[in-house]
Amino acid sequence: KYAFSGKLICANCGSTLKRRTWNAKTPNERIVWQCNDYINKGVVSCSTKAIGDLTIKRAFVAWYNSVLDDKAAFFDTFIKTIERVVKKSKDKNKFQQTQNEIRKLEDRISKLVQMKIDWEISQEDFKREYSALCEIKNKHIEIKNSYIEKEIDDNEKLRQVSIIREIINTNSNPLTEFDDSIFKAIVDKVIVRTPVSFSFVLINGMKFAIDGREYSDGRKFKTREY
Repeated sequence: KYAFSGKLICANCGSTLKRRTWNAKTPNERIVWQCNDYINKGVVSCSTKAIGDLTIKRAFVAWYNSVLDDKAAFFDTFIKTIERVVKKSKDKNKFQQTQNEIRKLEDRISKLVQMKIDWEISQEDFKREYSALCEIKNKHIEIKNSYIEKEIDDNEKLRQVSIIREIINTNSNPLTEFDDSIFKAIVDKVIVRTPVSFSFVLINGMKFAIDGREYSDGRKFKTREY
């Protein structure tokens, strides 16, 4: 429903923040986001104070425009992220080695079963060796699966980097007001520590700490001239 719904996370307790209206229908009406744990259980459970809706929006506008000001440096960080992912591709060799070990173990298990059929090994020895080989094989399968999970995760990060790059290149004009669609597209979550201290976490995991004092609701937001 709202751009921040489900995206604001309390740094203190990990709960999401809920949208609330203070001083409704008065000249002092203010939209804030407050920790759900604080709302439901009180300050004893969580002491994080509410953060202004405008504070986050103003900070995002300023952050996004700063990215546009120096896209080269911003994308350089992206490239380094991609390079880290590419380096991890060396795991593919380890994956293949693990796969080969699994095949060898399967061959050994098959031969062991045939020996049992041909009465070339006792029941006791068969059980002992079969159990040992299966245990080693299962450990190798776990290692293989971990490599698969890493590759899926790395590919997803690369896809997310491409999405952010495309959005920023497509929306290359400085923002003069908060844009829901851009925020939702590139920001995964916002970690809220205090009413003026929080971090934007992008969909690819990159984190940007924000000093929100300049953008607090109590101040008049000044749009930069372009």
